[in-house]
Amino acid sequence: MEKIGLVTVTYNAESVLTSFLECVWIQTYKKFKLYVVDNASNDKTLRILKDQPDTRLEIIQNNTNVGVAAANNQGIKKALSDNCTQILLLNNDIEFDKVLIETLYKIKKD
Repeated sequence: MEKIGLVTVTYNAESVLTSFLECVWIQTYKKFKLYVVDNASNDKTLRILKDQPDTRLEIIQNNTNVGVAAANNQGIKKALSDNCTQILLLNNDIEFDKVLIETLYKIKKD
């Protein structure tokens, strides 16, 4: 199984983050790492992230809001340096089915 890097960018996302994380952690495809690039949130976003017990989470904290594109690039570079062979960019205000990663991986293989 290939290691997949999931990348999301947060900025004051406390109102949507818990639901997003729940969707990530229940995925049937387990060989992934979640890279959350935070663009200097000043709400409870970082507290929610730091309270996550899953070791597949990596938080990248920016001191300023560098924008979505630059932050996505930070996450992509980190995922590639961690030997992820696939990258999936996700907005953190979405909710999705537990087979999302598995389904996309199967499509990619076919």
